Amino acid sequence: MLYPQKKSSIKTYRFLGVAGGLVAANVYAYQRFKDIWWQYPKTRLHLYRGWRQTQGWYDFGFDDSPWRHMDKFGHFYGSRFASLLLADAAQWVGFNHTQSRWIGALTSRLLYFQIEMFDGQFKQWGFSLGDLAANTAGAFMPVLSEHLPLMQKFKLKLSYHVSAEIEQEHYLIEDYAGMTFWLTSNPGDFMPESFKRIWPTFLNIAIGYGISKKAHGDVELFLGLDYDLRTCRTTSMTLDRILAYMDYFHLPAPAMQTTPTREVHLFGYWIEKN
Repeated sequence: MLYPQKKSSIKTYRFLGVAGGLVAANVYAYQRFKDIWWQYPKTRLHLYRGWRQTQGWYDFGFDDSPWRHMDKFGHFYGSRFASLLLADAAQWVGFNHTQSRWIGALTSRLLYFQIEMFDGQFKQWGFSLGDLAANTAGAFMPVLSEHLPLMQKFKLKLSYHVSAEIEQEHYLIEDYAGMTFWLTSNPGDFMPESFKRIWPTFLNIAIGYGISKKAHGDVELFLGLDYDLRTCRTTSMTLDRILAYMDYFHLPAPAMQTTPTREVHLFGYWIEKN
């Protein structure tokens, strides 16, 4: 967090600036989502059962998602990142650490909930219980990790490259074939002290998940290396925060693909997909 204060000391001009910026960003996001998704026939609010619409486990089943649940990873990742950004903003405004965590979680949850409400009114989509679960888990993960230290040992990161499909899709947010999500952790945190002294603190092991194409593609699994930028400390608080935000992205590192083909990628950030 930005400032470790224990007591709240709200600065009005900062509060108004953050609130105004949040409203402006929300309006802009609505317009962009309207261009991407919300131009289809509307209907009454209903639950989304999956791309087949008439059957499925209400978007929880693996076959319910034409994107192999890459969208659920995106919802979790996005809501968690938003929760942390909003918590930092709240602490900059003057709220204490605990208040900021809850403000970030609740605000992130509210922002993503309105998206689900809009989705629920369109015939092609619907209110997704799977998205709701992913959004909730991501938004409140920073709060839970305060009380469950084990969660602090893992982080979900994103890498992205422009796929061949983006020429047809035009929107990066829908380019699932270009995304890979990585669950990363430092093995030294789970090993005896003798091993922990040998293993570099900045070098993590990562498991990657992606798909070969945007819809109905093959699942791609990877095992590779990752860098923990949080171990880099500087004399600048601002630079430390920039490094902390950068740590939510998987930087180029060697990776081995295990499915559906076996390949070695020297730079796991740019994974070529046909």
